[in-house]
Amino acid sequence: MRILVSNHIDPSIRERGDMRAWTQRLFWFARPGDLLVLCCEPDDAFLDYVLAHTGVQRSELTVLAAPAGRGTTGSSTRPHSSPLPS
Repeated sequence: MRILVSNHIDPSIRERGDMRAWTQRLFWFARPGDLLVLCCEPDDAFLDYVLAHTGVQRSELTVLAAPAGRGTTGSSTRPHSSPLPS
């Protein structure tokens, strides 16, 4: 298992509001069994698109999404930690 952490601290990126466009690019590098740590919940449509190309199944990944806070919009208010639903 690898632990992949995706975040950006550059102020110009934070000002864009929805961090998913930057941080969920990490899914392109994910392999079965990986743990991905994101600043917000991933977009389902984007996730389906990426996984269709990489051949990785949602059930093979574990995602930990931080609760909403400064610089995050469009994310849930509670952490998400589980294998992704199919």
